[in-house]
Amino acid sequence: PWFSKEVSPNARVHWAKAHKAKQQHRELARIYTLNAQIDLGDRDKAHLSFTFYPPSRRKTDVDNCLAGCKAYIDGIADALDIDDSNFSMQIKMGEDQYNGTIEVCIG
Repeated sequence: PWFSKEVSPNARVHWAKAHKAKQQHRELARIYTLNAQIDLGDRDKAHLSFTFYPPSRRKTDVDNCLAGCKAYIDGIADALDIDDSNFSMQIKMGEDQYNGTIEVCIG
């Protein structure tokens, strides 16, 4: 799903509220990744390809989208048991979509 405003780099929310949202996003990404049953073999590196489908037609910066996904990236790293510094990434914007979504391909 699209990340919540609490984890957005432009959000001005209380630290405790942001922390709770980041924990929830991280756990959600971990569960999604585990359910996908991704097998990277013995590799200690992975490539993540992000496509962002924003929830509205307002201008959306791709760098802010990636920053808003930091907790998702951490959750993916937890599930794959890989240090997130070993990820290579590709990011792009897609068409706007109702409620927004983020597509992540792991390889």
